[in-house]
This record gives sequence, structure tokens and C-alpha cells, in this order.
Amino acid sequence: MDKNKEKNLKAKLILDASPNIVLVSDGSNLIEANQTFLDFFQYESTESFLEDHDCICDFFLQENDKDYLEKVDQDGLVWIQKVLENKWHKHFKALIKDANGSEHIFEVSGKSIINSDTEIEEVVMVFNDITHIEFQTQLMENMEMPILEISNEIFMIPMIGIIDSIKSQKLMENILENIQEKESKVVVVDISGITTIDSAVAAHLIKITKATMLMGCKSIVSGISPAIAQTIVNIGIDISHIDTTANLKNALEKAFNLCNFELSKID
Repeated sequence: MDKNKEKNLKAKLILDASPNIVLVSDGSNLIEANQTFLDFFQYESTESFLEDHDCICDFFLQENDKDYLEKVDQDGLVWIQKVLENKWHKHFKALIKDANGSEHIFEVSGKSIINSDTEIEEVVMVFNDITHIEFQTQLMENMEMPILEISNEIFMIPMIGIIDSIKSQKLMENILENIQEKESKVVVVDISGITTIDSAVAAHLIKITKATMLMGCKSIVSGISPAIAQTIVNIGIDISHIDTTANLKNALEKAFNLCNFELSKID
């Protein structure tokens, strides 16, 4: 076996070992695709795929409220060039249906290289299947945050997933209505289930605690991990007026003390 054939064979083995869809293009035409690509579309070879289709972009799907890659966008930019240029450092996603009719969401990235044999520029595109991650993220975004009544004077909110302005506003309304209805004295807001803490999330928390304070209710924020504490300090958010604890156990103990409850073990 000559060196070029051996080199090409090794390159093909590396491509086929990837769990991601990997394809090689000249910028417009498909040159080679790995086994994951062929399995996804149920083709025996790249050649047989090219007999029916020109490009993976033939399978791109669109949803009205999602920014998925198009074969050619409104500005006339071909999807490959859009990913390669990536002027705004975006994470590009593509919605593609497999041979069985199931829809998959891929994160798409690419890099142009010079083929050492032909001296021609080629493009390697990688499609990472993030369907499961996207589903879980959407589930957490849509998840309602329950208000758990610990006693007539204490209630708790376990905050889960991603907090945005709409969800924060709805949560604050529910909390204030609960305080008015139940005449609650303490609300425990547990943030251990929040995926990320940034200045926006911290601002939402401050708004909630200030609103409860105006209603005559004490707020305790629990679930402050070392990483979250460091993030809050680094972004310079002042939470000196907020009562915080590292875990829910300590928060509930503090809440019971504020309401003059005494816990005793039942034999």
C-alpha cells in the first residue's frame, strides 16, 4: 500500500470513529462523509448518497420560532460560509430529520483546511447531536416552580432551570399573592437547582426579596454553593441585605427560629 492510500485510510478510520456526523466538502459539494453520517441517512456509501442528494442541507428543516441553519439565508449566504465566517461567535444549530423520520437538533461547527495532496482548500463540518440536551433545557424552561407550604407562616420555592424576566415576574406575583393570602412571615427561596447564576439572575432574586420585604415577609435564599458565591462576588452584586444559607436544612432551621417554632424529635 502506497503512502497516500495509507494516509487516506487512516483519515477515513478517524472520521468513522467519531460519534458525530463529520463531512468533508469543497465549500459547495460533498466530498466525503463518515459512517455516522451514512448510518443517520441509511446509505451504504457517500457515492450512493450523492446519487440522490447534493448536500446534507437538503435535509435542513425550519421552525418559526427557532433560528436554525438554512441552505441559503435571507442575505444569500450559503450555510457553510455562514458557519465558517461566524462573525458574532454564534453557536449554529440545524434541525434535521433522519431516515426514520425522527427530528434531531445538531450544533454545527466547521473549519477550512488545505489538502496536502491536492493543495486545494477543503471544509470539514461537524454535526454534534444535542437533541437530548435541547429537550432537557426546554423542559426546565417550561417547568413551573411550585410554592411549597411548610406551615401557615413559612413557605418555600425551589427554583429550577433557567430564570428569565418573564418567569421571574410570574414567580414574584405568585409569591406576593401567597403572602397576602396566607399571611406568611418567611419565604425560603432555594436556588440550588438553578443551572447558571449571572447578573440577570441575581437581579431577579433581589427584586423578589425586596418585594417580599415590602409585604412584611422575611426572605431566606438557600443553596449558595462556593461556585455561586464566587460568581456573585465577581459580578459585583450587592446582596448584603439578603439572608443566605449554604443549604436548605440551615434555611429551614432559620425560618423556624424566626417564627418561634421549636423542633423536637418524636420517639
